Amino acid sequence: MGKRTMAVAVSAVAMAALAVAPVSASSGSACVDATFSVPQRTFGKYVPPWTGAGDKDFHGHGPRVQVWGRLRYNADHTRLVFWITMKARETKSDWTAVDGTTSFAFYTAPAGYVIQSVTDPIGRTLTLVDYSKIYTDNDHADDVLGPAIDSSTHPSLVLSYRVTGDTKGNEAGTRSGVTTTTRAMEIHARKCTT
Repeated sequence: MGKRTMAVAVSAVAMAALAVAPVSASSGSACVDATFSVPQRTFGKYVPPWTGAGDKDFHGHGPRVQVWGRLRYNADHTRLVFWITMKARETKSDWTAVDGTTSFAFYTAPAGYVIQSVTDPIGRTLTLVDYSKIYTDNDHADDVLGPAIDSSTHPSLVLSYRVTGDTKGNEAGTRSGVTTTTRAMEIHARKCTT
């Protein structure tokens, strides 16, 4: 029995709207642009907490799983933080569920630089929110999923998700989780001095 998958459609306009407006040089200031490479990265398995619903065992009833990743700027656009969310819910009573979000430090610009944009190595602006990948687990094996956003002009920051849904015995809050791999990126930044 194959996996049933569904991706939330997002327009290219909404995907591109996450780009940062360039820093403008004020009168009498000089600016230097730089590009910093970030290799493909894999973030260790995130195990979301059990919600208290059910008995901590999905019992082969799914679960229905939803995962998504996003990359966010801090307030002054000098750092990027990676966030991963996973929800999973048993498809029959007693509705065992996990639900959570965690963050990982992703990138800090060198002193004085402000991050302008994030692209892949060939210059395509990345979609910094891979909105949602939803499927129903149907076995005890890990599932490897591609990103929800599949755009040739604005590809997702996520390369893949490795999801552990159901296992033998109790897994909610202890074994069900997601390992996320992000693609190689170019961080474009600017430093202005007076």
